[in-house]
Formats: sequence, C-alpha cells, structure tokens
Amino acid sequence: MNSGDDVDVIVLGSGGAALCAALRSAQAGLRVRVLERTEYLGGTTAVSAGMLWIPNNHHMKETEISDSREDAIEYLSATSGPQAPHELIEAFVDNGPEMVRWLEESTPVRLYPIDRPDYHSEFPGAKEGSRALDNQPVDADQLGDTADLIRPSHWYPEPYTYEERRRGLATKALIDGRLEKNVWCFGRALVGGLVKACADAGVDFVLQRRATRLVKEDGRVVGVVAEAAEGGTLTYGASRAVVVGTGGFEWNEELKNHFLKGPDLGPMSPPYNEGDGLLMGMDVGAAVRNMTAGAYHVAFQIPGETIEGRPRTRFISGERALPGSIIVNSAGRRIVDEAGSYSDMAAAFQVFDPDRFSYPNLTSFMVFDERFRRSYSFATLKPGQEATPDWVYAGATLEELAAKAGIDATGLAEQVERFNRFAANGVDEDFHRGESRHDRHYGDAKHGPNPCLGELRQAPFYAIPVIVGTLGTRGGLQTDARGRVLDNFGTPIAGLYACSNAMAAATGSGYPGAGGTLGPNLTSGYVAGGDITAEERKRL
Repeated sequence: MNSGDDVDVIVLGSGGAALCAALRSAQAGLRVRVLERTEYLGGTTAVSAGMLWIPNNHHMKETEISDSREDAIEYLSATSGPQAPHELIEAFVDNGPEMVRWLEESTPVRLYPIDRPDYHSEFPGAKEGSRALDNQPVDADQLGDTADLIRPSHWYPEPYTYEERRRGLATKALIDGRLEKNVWCFGRALVGGLVKACADAGVDFVLQRRATRLVKEDGRVVGVVAEAAEGGTLTYGASRAVVVGTGGFEWNEELKNHFLKGPDLGPMSPPYNEGDGLLMGMDVGAAVRNMTAGAYHVAFQIPGETIEGRPRTRFISGERALPGSIIVNSAGRRIVDEAGSYSDMAAAFQVFDPDRFSYPNLTSFMVFDERFRRSYSFATLKPGQEATPDWVYAGATLEELAAKAGIDATGLAEQVERFNRFAANGVDEDFHRGESRHDRHYGDAKHGPNPCLGELRQAPFYAIPVIVGTLGTRGGLQTDARGRVLDNFGTPIAGLYACSNAMAAATGSGYPGAGGTLGPNLTSGYVAGGDITAEERKRL
C-alpha cells in the first residue's frame, strides 16, 4: 500500500485535538502525517475563542479557588447526562491537568485562569472560576513559516484576551498595535503554538487532502484513502495507527436531519465539518454514540452576509444577561432564562409542538428598548451609533414593533408588562434570571436590584430574530478511556483512534463551562497520542 509514502501514524484533521495527538506521537519518535481537507490548518479551534475548560488545572493555584478530582467528577456527572460513560469523565478529569502542563512545556502556548463561573454554578462540585483557561498573546512572527498555514478567524479577528476585554483594556490602540505587530490571541494563538511544535517535531502536514476511506486489513486499520489534488485518489499507509480528528457533522444536512434533536438553522464553524471521520469510522464497523447532541449558541444572522460562500451566523453572548431585554417567540412569550448557559438554552428553542407538528420557538426574537440600545454594545450595534441597521426591527410602540417583526402584539404587550414587574422587584418568577452566580457574572453590576433584569419602557423598541447556532456536534465515534474506537460490541478496532468532535463527547450532552468543548477535546487528542506511544514502547 504505497501510492503515498507510508508513515507510523496518520492524523485526520488539524484542529487542536488532532494536533495534540500528532505532537505527542511525534515526540515519541514516530513518523506522523496530518491530512487536512482544506487549505488551512487549525479547523474550528483556529476560529474559536480558544478557551480550555480543565478542572483542577495547575493554574488554579494562582487563584483563591481550590478544586479536586472529586468535585470535578461530581459536577460533570450532574451536567453530562447518561450519554457520558463514567470512565470517559474520569479519563478527562485525570488527564486534563496533565495535558495543560504538557501543552505549556511542549509548545509556545501559555495559558492563564479566568474568572468565568461554571455554566451551572448552582450544581454540586461547581466552581466560581479558574477552571476555564485563556491564551496569552502569541507573537506570530515567532512561529516562522507555519504562521501562514493557520486558518484566519472570522469569529475573533481582533487580538485581545478575555481579561483585557473584561477590564476594559481592549482599546482600539491596543488592538491596532497588535495587528501591526502580528500578535495573535484566542484560538489562533492556541493552534499557532501547536502547529509550530508539531513542525519542529517533524510532523508532515499535507493540505487540501480530503480523506474518504479507512483501509482495513485482517481486522486492523492500516491506512487511509484520500482525494488527490490533481484528481483521483492516493492511499497512505499507517503502520501503527490512524487518528480520526476531523470534527463534527454540523454542515452535513442529511446527518443532521437524521440525528439531531431539532432543525439547525445556523452552523457556525468553518463549512467543512461534514462528518467525514464519522462516515469513515462507521464504514469499518465503528459504533457511534451521543448523536442527538450539539454544542449550541444563541445567535443571529444579517441577511446576505456570508463566510466562505455560506450564510454567516453571529454570536449573541453576554448581552443576553444585561438588563432591558428579553427573548420571546412569535406569540410574544418568553421561552427561557436569557442569561443562562448558551449551549443548554438550545433546548428551549427546540421545543416541539405535537399538535401543530412544528417548533414554535425555532426563530424567536430578542426585544429591547432605547435605554438598552444606548447603554450596551449588542450584535453589531454600539451605544454611540446613531443609525440603526435596517435588519433590526424598530417601532415607536410595542404594537408597531410587533407588527413589523411578526410577533403577536397582545402577547408581547402582556409579556413586557409582566416582565417589567419582575424587573422592578428584582425577581424573575418565570425563569429565575439573575439568581445564579453564572447569570450575575454577565449582568450589569451597576444596575439594581437585579443586575440581569431591567424594565423595557423607553421607546422606540427594537427586535432582532434569534436562532440557535451550532458551534459543533457532540456525537461521534465511540471510544474507550484510551481513545481507541470501539465496534458495536465494545471491542476496540485495532489501529483506530478518535478525538475532537469526531468522537462521542466525554461530557455527553452537557456543556460544563467556557471552553467546554476544547478542554475535553484537546485532552482526548493527548490521551490518544499517549496510548499510541505506550503501545509503541511495548513493541520495543
């Protein structure tokens, strides 16, 4: 099998998890090749915030927040649901802190703890901060030629850290200076450091090479068939292992229609996550798990705006927690605690009406008043920006706004009146907004009596349609605690590993905190690479 040069390990995909598997294998002296479908390295990690949720990480000692293995397992057991095998939760908790130390020792990546609370801060074992780690800025000029290979980010194009934004230090002068000096933050900083370390360790990167099939001989995966740039296919041999790290299937309409709980109106990752690794694994007998789950975000779309030829979906983040806004469906009724966990809020949007056989909350509306509009940055709107874009509905009265947006006017008026009573009293009797530490963290600390509740009274009134955007799917190939892919009877498929969103998430259907995808995913790549090297040592 040698239409492409054989190596010891082939890694499919080049996001953070795949790069961890590649680097750890290469550090053991194995010959490693990464096959990347697109013209850039980094996958979804490169365009993301780059945060890692790692309980009990060593940086927590720099803060006043203590953690333990027991607390982490208790919290994850409460948030992950029955889809997460206990052995995978334990493997993540045990290996995550070790992965962080290794990452900082092996690459230019440097991390620091941030103050974001766990997303279900009221659950047993939750912490008020420091489990989430952000990236320190990276001088891209120090990455050498590899910097040109990293995918640009449309999510986070401006180089500042979470802490700088939180403290009001992300000024135009800071951002312009870093852009001029080619300094990176967020996911590009994370990927840049990993790619540089991989290149230094001798990893061979092959871009624009989409893998389409796994080669299995005598019960063992021994290679990959990939599309050649000039047409036709190439077969690459892997004498030790193939690692599937190709991401999720949020851009594959057929897979989404058959597996996800409800319609997905706004995938947010680079438009190449089509389930390639999932399909290849199933083709050689791999089991799949957790296929109904996704990592979601409340989002909006500006008509006509695209990224790489596909509709662009934008985040609605902390603005949801600020006083003076609500999210309602077309009946004018609130559907959720607007300040809650962005991923778990998807369940409210995906409610199914069996009588009408439809999803009444699928497209809802964020409604706010003039005080909110002039007080906070929201979507693309800034407080000092006089003109309101035409894709934002506006009305001199709630009735006029409802007519323009297609919201039931009576329902909206009744809902705003009810919500205003809650805001005045500081207690949300319907959805408990502003009660948890997580909610209050994102509210306006200067506003009382509840930092997340404010009356909607000052005309004009505004609304924008909001949907659930998909950061990535969370179902995939079933693995054991060593990262080995299992068949439908629980037996490891020899030579095959999985990590990233290509594997069934170690955290099941839950989203524990900021970095709740990348933390477990990078750990999964670290674990897979470690098992490959351990098996190699047994051979020697």
